[in-house]
Amino acid sequence: MARAVLRSLLWPSFLLELKTKRLQILLTRIAPRKLDSDNLCTALKAVRDGVADALNRDDGDPLIEWNYLQSQGRPSEYAVQVRIFPCS
Repeated sequence: MARAVLRSLLWPSFLLELKTKRLQILLTRIAPRKLDSDNLCTALKAVRDGVADALNRDDGDPLIEWNYLQSQGRPSEYAVQVRIFPCS
């Protein structure tokens, strides 16, 4: 209950608008070395769960299409870029 109250106070209004829309979410892993496709999905699972949680949606929601990319970074550079595209 407290979590729901806190989320309602902290949520930006644009996240509320995304709650029921069809979305395409692109997760891009940035790291020195590339992973094969199944390891890429596994490496980004916690990020996927966090993004879904921030949107107050289940990561298995059929209205969300998850896409994965990777980009080579500098040595010791690790990051994830998250892009959310509302679909019409």
